[in-house]
Amino acid sequence: YQGKTYKNCSKALNLMVLFVRAQEYQVELAAYDRFLNSYVSSGLVDYKLIKENVKELDSLWESFKRIENHIKTERKSYLINLYNLAVIKKITDNYPVNTPKAITNFFDSKFISVNNSQLSLNELEGFIRKMWSDARVHFVLVCGAKGCPPLMTGAFKEGELEKQLNERTKFALNDKEFIRVDSIKKTVNISELFTWYQEDFTGGGKNLIDFINIYRTVPIAASFKIDNYSYNWDLNELRFETSNVSLFDPDAPIKKNTQDY
Repeated sequence: YQGKTYKNCSKALNLMVLFVRAQEYQVELAAYDRFLNSYVSSGLVDYKLIKENVKELDSLWESFKRIENHIKTERKSYLINLYNLAVIKKITDNYPVNTPKAITNFFDSKFISVNNSQLSLNELEGFIRKMWSDARVHFVLVCGAKGCPPLMTGAFKEGELEKQLNERTKFALNDKEFIRVDSIKKTVNISELFTWYQEDFTGGGKNLIDFINIYRTVPIAASFKIDNYSYNWDLNELRFETSNVSLFDPDAPIKKNTQDY
């Protein structure tokens, strides 16, 4: 009887811990949302200003690490947010740089805690791809280069995630600089991202144009020739003569309807 009581108490305690951590994540998610609203504009990041106020980033990073094992029901959005925060953390720790590729082992150093293991950015991306087989994640995982789709000004949230994934994918695939269509030459130049992860976009008998057209306002003709333009590895940095991005305030109310779509 005592053993059964102990097990019941232990189970109740674990559930209570999960509840507390889930509530803590909502607090941290709100803080992360404000952080992005403060330091990201038009998909670019003010790393200089973040570096000047680095304790805010460090606090967010430690909070995300502390609650990682307790995030169950919001796992997909959490890991997307974690990836993008990890990129900002890695770049800020090494700032100033002109490209993420200037940072030694940027994609391969293991510094991200997931499932009691230390993962690299490449490994975390691979884990997300394997877990959900959702090609849209390529338009929300932002590696810190201008060749990536732009970083969203706001956090990803599980209850809004389907809408956010669709909107970010549509935003990228209708951007004339990201998908470069020449109707006269009947060509379309696309990011090397589509070559690196081609298997993610061409499942179920689809080709690349088929996938892109799912989200295009103006479809691309199936007969158009596809080519790649070179990936832009310049840092996705927001630059100002005098920075006018507002400082992050963890106690400030969340601004609504400020995400860049």
